[in-house]
Amino acid sequence: MDKIVMSAMAFFGYHGVFPEENKLGQRYIVDAELVLPLSNAGRNDDLAETINYAEAYELIKGIVEGPPFKLIEALAEKLADALLERYPELSEVAIRVTKPNPPFAIYFAGVTVEIKRRRPVEACISLGSNLGDRMDYLERAIRLLDQHPNVSVLRRSAVYETDPVGYTDQGPFLNMAVAVKTDLTAEELLAFMLETEQVLGRVREIRFGPRTLDLDLILYGKEIKGTPQLTVPHPRMGERAFVLIPLAEIVADDAVPGIDSLAERLKHLEGKDGVRIWIA
Repeated sequence: MDKIVMSAMAFFGYHGVFPEENKLGQRYIVDAELVLPLSNAGRNDDLAETINYAEAYELIKGIVEGPPFKLIEALAEKLADALLERYPELSEVAIRVTKPNPPFAIYFAGVTVEIKRRRPVEACISLGSNLGDRMDYLERAIRLLDQHPNVSVLRRSAVYETDPVGYTDQGPFLNMAVAVKTDLTAEELLAFMLETEQVLGRVREIRFGPRTLDLDLILYGKEIKGTPQLTVPHPRMGERAFVLIPLAEIVADDAVPGIDSLAERLKHLEGKDGVRIWIA
C-alpha cells in the first residue's frame, strides 16, 4: 500500500498522570504513517492529489501541544481520529507516540505507544438458517456480530422464508441481511463470521446442505476483491433472490459494484417465488 511516513516529529506537551508532568511538561516524539493511493500524485506531480504533510504536521502539533491527556494511549487515539476525520482519502493511519524520558526512579530511554486504525467501512452480511429454532439462530448471530468491539450492526432487513437452492432435499430457510460498520479488514470480518457459525453449531457436511447458521459476506464497502479465501462482492449474489431481496432493503439501489440497479436486477431475477416474507 502507498503511504506517507512522517518521522520523528518533536513537540513539547504536558501529558501524564503525575502533577509534575502536567506542570513542567516534556518532549514527545511522534511518527505517523498515512495510507492512501499516491499514484495520481506521482504521475501528475500535483499536491491536490495527495496530502499536504505540512498541514498534517500542524494538525498533529496542535493536538500534542494542546490540552493534556493522562495517557499517551489517549493522545495517540486522538491523533488517529483527527487525521482520519480531516483526510477522507486515508484508508488507514499508524501512530507512534514516544515519551523519551518518563519520570521514573529507574532509567530507560523512553516508552512508546503504537496504534493502527482503519477507516470504518459498511459491509453487508447475508444470514440463513434451516435447522432448529431458525429465528433464534439468526438473532444470536446478530447479537454476536454487534458485541464484537470492532463491529456495529447498523440496519437489518425483514426476515424471509425461502425454498432451498442447490441441494433441495431439506427444509426451508429463514434468510435476512444486515448492514454493519467495521474497521476490520474483509478477511478479519470473514474469519469472525466463520467463528460465529461454529459457535452456533454449524457443521459442514453437504455443500448447500442443512445448517444451523450460514453467514456470507456480500459487500465490503465498494471494494472489489478476489483471493483464494475471499471474493467481494459475493460471486453468486446476483443469482440469488434470497440474498438480493433482503439486501435491497438495507442498501442503496446502486450500492453493488457490477449491478447498476438492484431494483432492475430483481425485476428479471428467477426464483423470487421461492422467497416469502416470514411472520413468526
